[in-house]
Amino acid sequence: TATTSTTAAHDSANASATEAHDCDKDVAHAETAWSLPKRQWCCKHKSVGCPLAPSSEFNCHDDLARWKETWTFKKKSWCCKERSLGCYDCRSDEKSWASDHKDFCCKTTGAGCHAAPEPAKSNASKPYDCIAGLADWKVG
Repeated sequence: TATTSTTAAHDSANASATEAHDCDKDVAHAETAWSLPKRQWCCKHKSVGCPLAPSSEFNCHDDLARWKETWTFKKKSWCCKERSLGCYDCRSDEKSWASDHKDFCCKTTGAGCHAAPEPAKSNASKPYDCIAGLADWKVG
């Protein structure tokens, strides 16, 4: 079709630019509005416009802006592993992690997993055994 050829030619002409394609424009209609080279480039470089295979478990672009608040742990794990979206930075300083960040990193990478701290040992002496040595109390 002439429109597709024109779009493909336009996209190819822009491919030499630093940002080869505007991956934000018409993203909701990428399957029909974008040329194949644009879809491939945006998917590879920006993780946008990627085809959803029938076997895809989740649409990782759905509510991406609020992934921390709205996605289930299972969706976060799948999208992080399969699409590199919805990932916590498990290499950052653990002291700043919220509980969901710790939980995610512990379960997916083993980072941030800490055994429960052992109870502090008391320096208080044990109670006296008043029966021990009772028979010899006068002697010693």
